[in-house]
Order: sequence, then C-alpha cells, then structure tokens
Amino acid sequence: MNKELNLQLDIHTDLDLIQEVAFKSLAGIKVSEIIKLRHTYKQDEKDYYNQIKMKYIIYLGLLSKEYKVNKEVERILFSYISHLIHELPVENMDDDDEFTLSI
Repeated sequence: MNKELNLQLDIHTDLDLIQEVAFKSLAGIKVSEIIKLRHTYKQDEKDYYNQIKMKYIIYLGLLSKEYKVNKEVERILFSYISHLIHELPVENMDDDDEFTLSI
C-alpha cells in the first residue's frame, strides 16, 4: 500500500519530495528552453502545460511507486515547476547554459 502524501499535515517532508521531483524534472534545462517555454506560455497555455508535464511525468511516476499521487499533488508540482520556469534568472546568460538546481 502506498503512503499518502499529505500536504496539510506533513508539509515539510512532502514538499521536500515535491521539490526533489521538480528539480529532477528541470535538471540540465538550458536557458534557450526556458525562454522557449516562457514564450509558449504567452502563446498557447495548453501547449505550455503539455510541455511542462512531459518534463515531470517520469519522476511523478517514480514517486507514485511509493506514494499516492493525487490531482492536488500534481497541481502543486506543476505550479512549482512553472514558477521556477518564470523566475530562473536567464538574463545575461548564453542560450546553451544549463541550470543545476539542488536542495
């Protein structure tokens, strides 16, 4: 039986898991990809959603082997990754530069 991810009661442990999945999902993302995703967000939010989902779906699947992953967890993960995409500082960086995110 999988453990429940309870974002209300065990917020620190569970949010650490969400952060870990988000960071793995964005590992090695290039500045050019971030810029493209930001542009896609402005042009077609559905396409943006699908591109973000493709980045995290594997890691979310791995997390679901041990934990119950419901829509709330996925929504929080998507929101967090989207926040990172929009907040990572890409100004004055080369398009091929990669980000390494860590806890």
